[in-house]
Amino acid sequence: MRLIDTHCHINLAEHFPDPGSEVRAAHDAGLERLVAVGIDEASNLAALDLAASLPGVFAEVGWHPNSA
Repeated sequence: MRLIDTHCHINLAEHFPDPGSEVRAAHDAGLERLVAVGIDEASNLAALDLAASLPGVFAEVGWHPNSA
């Protein structure tokens, strides 16, 4: 079975200052893919940057109603 985290916020620097280590830990635990979800402009850009730079990370961009 392939494991995919379909909704994470490793793109929020205040909570995950070292997203690369979080991704490595997730891969070590058996997750093959992670989807970093944006909630505002800054986190959307961060999700896109992570998806471009870290294997197995994909971005989902959008605005949370509290950030709209």
